[in-house]
Amino acid sequence: MRIQQQDARTSPAAHRALPLRGGFSLLEIMVTMTVLGILFGMAYLKLDPRRNQADAGIQVLRTVMEQAMRNSVQRQYNIMVSFDVTGNRVRYVEDINNNNTVDAGERVIWKPLENDMKYAAPPALISGSYTAAPVVGGNLRTIDGMPTVIARRSGALSTDLQVYITSLRAQRQDFRSIIVAQPTGRVEQYRYGGTSWTWLKQ
Repeated sequence: MRIQQQDARTSPAAHRALPLRGGFSLLEIMVTMTVLGILFGMAYLKLDPRRNQADAGIQVLRTVMEQAMRNSVQRQYNIMVSFDVTGNRVRYVEDINNNNTVDAGERVIWKPLENDMKYAAPPALISGSYTAAPVVGGNLRTIDGMPTVIARRSGALSTDLQVYITSLRAQRQDFRSIIVAQPTGRVEQYRYGGTSWTWLKQ
């Protein structure tokens, strides 16, 4: 009489002996949530939406100044750029007769600062010995009550220029700036990191 041996791995008793897992333990879930929270926190610090908004806000001023410098040379008349510090906007005027005045028929464009940005005196200037203010330069003009610079037909700006803006919450790391070189009209963009300014390569 031959006795058939049943494989222990396939026997019903062996199946009953195997532990059943119905899901994750509370400890496993808590550890996973903690790790995910740390990762999301690190990503938020790196991709702070307010900082991105500040970068987009200063880009408005950079674009206006670059357009003014380029168009003044191409069209061979001066372009006035005025900074409405109280209204948080910038004015672009095509001064066709080069008299440094807004005359009837001359093209005027108003551009608001975007993303709830505002002009503000910075914690520290990027360069120079000026008194800290939202708009500084060695030879700024006041036209219609606003600090103004003139992009000349020669490709030069009427003065060296620094413009500072920040978010409505006005935290130090939200400050942004553009600097325009007087002889060439070259525009550079800067970000404040809380203790010092960093040039943003474009």
